[in-house]
Amino acid sequence: MKKLLLLSLALILGPFCLQAQNPVLNPSFESWTQGNPDNWLTNNITGLITTITQVSPGNTGSNALKGEVISFSGTNLAPVLYSSPGGAGSGFPMTQAFNNIRFYYKFVSITAGDEIQMFAVIQDANGNGIAAGGGSVAQVSSVFTQANVPIVYSGSNPANGVLTISIANTQTNTPSLGCYFIIDDVSLDFSSGITENTNTGIGTIYPNPATSAINIPFHQTASDKVTLAIYDMQGRLIREIVNENPGAGVFKTIENISDLEDGMYECLMRTSTGTFTAPFQVCH
Repeated sequence: MKKLLLLSLALILGPFCLQAQNPVLNPSFESWTQGNPDNWLTNNITGLITTITQVSPGNTGSNALKGEVISFSGTNLAPVLYSSPGGAGSGFPMTQAFNNIRFYYKFVSITAGDEIQMFAVIQDANGNGIAAGGGSVAQVSSVFTQANVPIVYSGSNPANGVLTISIANTQTNTPSLGCYFIIDDVSLDFSSGITENTNTGIGTIYPNPATSAINIPFHQTASDKVTLAIYDMQGRLIREIVNENPGAGVFKTIENISDLEDGMYECLMRTSTGTFTAPFQVCH
């Protein structure tokens, strides 16, 4: 099942896509220089404007990228991020006709109409546009959520790809102050078409055993309220991690467990369809 969000963005319910070498440089935003992600261009101006910052933890690595709407000269200024390995929005080299942009996001919306917007233009060696894609995310999420934007081709021989990510408001035309996204693991790949997970549930927690933090993947096939909580082996509640309706899709949250004593624990996921559990071990 594929769930469409606004324009042509889709949340694919499952990571079952053909894999190829990702041409996006610094896709997980692990490398930064003077407050800006390497191989990307932002609208930051040192000492004057900061809409893009590095945050931790990331979806898979140590870091991710945060873009926030700020006030500048009495105007709400949206974060703008361009792929730019060569500067001036030059894009990244590519030789395969990838048809999907995949990324993971968190999103905090302030007023109705706020959304993340992502656009792609694929060019041939002469700079002619041969493909494009565009999508938006309006779904608020406090956990990393997988999103996919399809790319449609009208030509051949791709040589260069340019990505743009920003925040807009479709109702007021002015993004809300304080609205922000966190983006990580941007990639181009080949979508295998409509893919479906038939069950809602929680995935395998990793690393296991863990010393400081655990990754908790989960998914659901329909929009529903989700609670995630950690229990010890005596059934005592340690703490609640998630309590919201993230919509239908594939998600992951990262939890610091450095304060837990060594031993076995369970993470319980509850929805209206049932309760699902995944064990993990803490070993400092």
